[in-house]
Amino acid sequence: RLEEDGIHVLDIVEKPAPGTEMSREASIGRFLYTGEYLDRFQKSSKEAFGLDACVAVRSPAIALSVALEALGLSEGDAVAVGALAPAYYARELASRRLVPVFVDCLPDSADLDLGSIASLDPKPKVLVLYEALGNMPDPEEVAGLGMAVIEDISESLGAYRGERRAGSLGQLTIVGLEHGSLVTSGGGALVAAFGRREAQVLRNL
Repeated sequence: RLEEDGIHVLDIVEKPAPGTEMSREASIGRFLYTGEYLDRFQKSSKEAFGLDACVAVRSPAIALSVALEALGLSEGDAVAVGALAPAYYARELASRRLVPVFVDCLPDSADLDLGSIASLDPKPKVLVLYEALGNMPDPEEVAGLGMAVIEDISESLGAYRGERRAGSLGQLTIVGLEHGSLVTSGGGALVAAFGRREAQVLRNL
């Protein structure tokens, strides 16, 4: 709905009343909500964003951790990360004993220099694609990398490149819900999947 101040508000689920059982369920552990509230939030988010599956967690950093876990990376594996990615990327990779390999941006845009990934050493097994400033890369170029992709659309939610929408370029997708995100729940993030095979990976976590 459109509020009087001009801010568009998406009513995914109502806020639990303070002191209620539902409010005591909220924000426990690494998940954004638990129990009935978690189920309702995830179901409503799937419908609102057209997802096949999603998991709501307490922060974008935890979302990245969940996505990395879902891809089954081993200690010492290299992960390609864009130069404009948030600082918590490097911290999260270090905490999982993964090796970040940074990819520079093209000089005339905020797009990643995907052509340079083939020459990176060590060779990354996964690309964490943070689409800074709403810039989506060429989908064919991403597919040509031949590696798993975690696409972070916290700044590109709703964007299209040709007929491909943001979130459809990788195996898993991260959607930030922090107070400064394009869409916010006041905090947290979604780990999402737009395809059936990827959705099953999330369900198995």
